[in-house]
Amino acid sequence: MTPVRAVYHTGEWRVRLAFIIGEFSVRAGGAESFAVSLCRRLAARGHDVHVIARQADAVDAVTVHTGSRDDAGVAQVLRDLVSDVSIDWGITVPADIHRLGGGVHAEFLHYNRLRRH
Repeated sequence: MTPVRAVYHTGEWRVRLAFIIGEFSVRAGGAESFAVSLCRRLAARGHDVHVIARQADAVDAVTVHTGSRDDAGVAQVLRDLVSDVSIDWGITVPADIHRLGGGVHAEFLHYNRLRRH
């Protein structure tokens, strides 16, 4: 069992979150764009946000871990990180939550609307 690092600070919970995604990019679309947006918003709320990715852009207030080229390396980084909650954008490594499929329709529709105008 992973030790809990969550803290209660000024009336709100602050947690260490670990997101596992193949690519974390401000220039990409779809799931990658959604992941960047989500991580920025969570960090702005005071959470300790970490991203484990094979390829990643630097994002303010988000700690990015790169360099692991296979699932075993990613899983090791995740174990060393000791997060409160781990969220995997797929089903490649053991995690608390697996987010399967594209499913980021609001971001996709917004992107498509911008392209049409």
